Amino acid sequence: MKNVMLLIDYGGVLGYDHLLEQEEALAYAVGLTQAELNNRISEKSVVGKAFRENKITEVEFWKIVSQDESIEEPYAKVLTRMWMDTYKLNPFMMNYLQKLRKKNIKVGILTNIDIGRSELLKKILDVDNNLDYYFPSYIFGFSKDTTQLWYLVNEQLVNDCGYDNIIYVDDRAEHVLSAEIVGWTGIRYYNLDQLEKQLDLLF
Repeated sequence: MKNVMLLIDYGGVLGYDHLLEQEEALAYAVGLTQAELNNRISEKSVVGKAFRENKITEVEFWKIVSQDESIEEPYAKVLTRMWMDTYKLNPFMMNYLQKLRKKNIKVGILTNIDIGRSELLKKILDVDNNLDYYFPSYIFGFSKDTTQLWYLVNEQLVNDCGYDNIIYVDDRAEHVLSAEIVGWTGIRYYNLDQLEKQLDLLF
């Protein structure tokens, strides 16, 4: 198919998220309970949103999360790597994306992520070989709960790249709705089987 673009989220779609053992290790490292940690680093928290929008640095983020002013860059990078380890690539989803690419369907990632984890994620995904597009929120200075991010990505895909059929997949209903507001086809993700069936109908 021509001019078809499939964008998906990473955490909860292409990647498994909230891995218990790894979250517990990170929580221990910053002196918090797992629940406290998740509340503070969430994209819905003030500091979590600011980090994903590139409005605060990695060091500032971890100082605020841990309430420890002694944190410096080397340890902040360790914490960021531990945070990235609370996600794990779903190889079945990645294999499915490669099958779609062989059918001339372009695939990419649109995800809320900070600059530190993004560099790690690009290596995990092997972006240059496995994806056609990679849109991390920090580059745009906005996150997915803002209208600006959606319009900026849409402008790039429609005006610069010529895509007239953009499909977006996310496990969060509010992000699916945001995609539909800019004229994309939104799909809420529950599992790979469900997604394959829905995309088969569209394709």
